[in-house]
Amino acid sequence: MADNYERFHVAAQTIENESSGEQGLGVSIFVDNLGKVTIHLGQSMTIRTDDQGLQSLRHMLHDASVSLDHVAYGLKTRCSTNAIHGIDAEVNS
Repeated sequence: MADNYERFHVAAQTIENESSGEQGLGVSIFVDNLGKVTIHLGQSMTIRTDDQGLQSLRHMLHDASVSLDHVAYGLKTRCSTNAIHGIDAEVNS
C-alpha cells in the first residue's frame, strides 16, 4: 500500500520585489514525501523541483549574491577612486 502524500511547510517570508510595491512578494517553501520542493512566488508562480534542481537554484542564487557584492564593491571603488583623482586634480591645478 502506498503512503499518503504529505507536504511540510519549511518557510515563508516577504521579500522586496520591484513590481510588487511596498507589500513585497510572498515566498513560501514546502517539501513533500515524494522528494520534491515547492516554492511559491506570490500568487502566480510556483517552482516544483527535486533536490538536484533545488541545488542548482541555490548555486545560481549564491552566484548572483556574490556578483551583486562585486558590482557594489566595484562601484564603491570606482567612486572612491574618481573622488581621489578629482581631489588630486584640484590640488595639482
